[in-house]
Amino acid sequence: MEWSRLLSCRRAVPPDFPDRDRTEFEKDLSRVVFSTPVRRLQDKTHVFPLEPHDAVRTRLTHSLEVSSVARDLSQAAIRRLEDRIPQQYAHAISTIAASAALLHDVGNPPFGHAGERAIQDWFLQKLREDKRFEGVFVEKTSSGGLTWLAPAQDFLQFDGNAQMMRLAGRLQVLSQHNGLNLTFATLSAACKYVVAARETVPGRHEYSKPGFFETERELVEQVQEETGTGVARNPIVYLVEAADDIVNVCIDLEDGIRKRIFRWDEMIAELERGGAAGEGVALKREAESLAGASGFVADDVFAQAFRTKLMARLIPAVLTEFQNSYDAIMCGEYGYELVRRSDAAVLYNACKEVVKRRIFSSAEVLRLEIMGRRVIQDMLDLYWEGVSFADRDEKGFSAKLYSLVSDNYRQAFERDLTRNYPTLDGVTKQHYLRLRLVCDQVAGMTDAYAVRQHRSLMNV
Repeated sequence: MEWSRLLSCRRAVPPDFPDRDRTEFEKDLSRVVFSTPVRRLQDKTHVFPLEPHDAVRTRLTHSLEVSSVARDLSQAAIRRLEDRIPQQYAHAISTIAASAALLHDVGNPPFGHAGERAIQDWFLQKLREDKRFEGVFVEKTSSGGLTWLAPAQDFLQFDGNAQMMRLAGRLQVLSQHNGLNLTFATLSAACKYVVAARETVPGRHEYSKPGFFETERELVEQVQEETGTGVARNPIVYLVEAADDIVNVCIDLEDGIRKRIFRWDEMIAELERGGAAGEGVALKREAESLAGASGFVADDVFAQAFRTKLMARLIPAVLTEFQNSYDAIMCGEYGYELVRRSDAAVLYNACKEVVKRRIFSSAEVLRLEIMGRRVIQDMLDLYWEGVSFADRDEKGFSAKLYSLVSDNYRQAFERDLTRNYPTLDGVTKQHYLRLRLVCDQVAGMTDAYAVRQHRSLMNV
């Protein structure tokens, strides 16, 4: 890969108006910051659904923090590799990293990863039970089992990363039905996974989840050709992913203390049991020193100090790994998470284990995830009733339900019915796009809006 191609300013359609006072990548960042999907992140779950504590992160505060770290990581990487990365590209690379980081979670449905699983499970049941889908998404084997056909994988493997690409490239109305119409450089850096669901490969990181749906295949293939990545990751993706990994583990531990899920001394003991091998104790001493210098020793202050010191361990380790692996990354042969291959991997893994065991498994999180699952699946049922009938009675109940779907999403659906998709034949396209519309509608909701709609429409 070459930076001159990776930093392509090409867009799906030419810019709407000239603006010589900003670079193309600065324009991208503004489009992302002011977009509706980013704004909705203020009311989407990070870890704790419907969180009343103002100091605990939402997806928006999380994404702002990731964007800041991604920008700083990219600038530091360029300084370390000044003999390898032309310095005239420094501003462009860091601006793209900031945009991609802000976008990275916009495709997440209500209730976070639990919401993703709820959507996947709903589609699994629907594709099994609806006889109209036989021969389209599913076939029966000679032994009476089921075989999933390729188009079904977009729904069975529904993922927020692929939904992000749909929002950025199609649903967010800004420029001639091309979504945000971002530069191909920014779209490339935002594409964390590089294949569609039908092509995922377990065990190979960048192929392990879908990065786009069939409706965005043509756009993504244009981006891959233009930027020269092919089916490999853009180097900036590794830095954005590392920023997300670092911020995730640091703020999850901090928020766990804020929420009184555990005390800081319990957290340190858990880290040591999880294999931190003295690193947890060393971080405790450093955090106590930093917190003590402020004159405060409360858990909340210690949590902030601990997060600061933990980031100070992880960030240099990630930069060193990026620097040492630069050639493999630029050749598309790296295929790992930087933080898990760095010298800080043991500490990072210990922190992740504490988060998994103590936070994700806490009674509060599990209770709200179960509630969110019910909300999402009920809403999918309801909207499917309004979308699934081709011959709709304009005065009937299904038409009323259809009218409740977002205008943007309905218009995109109706336009998409007239488009050709190389991997979807005529019959498959009709069913596929109707399922896609239901998915777009529910995945686009915020947590609180989903709960309000559920209460209003289901009378519960």
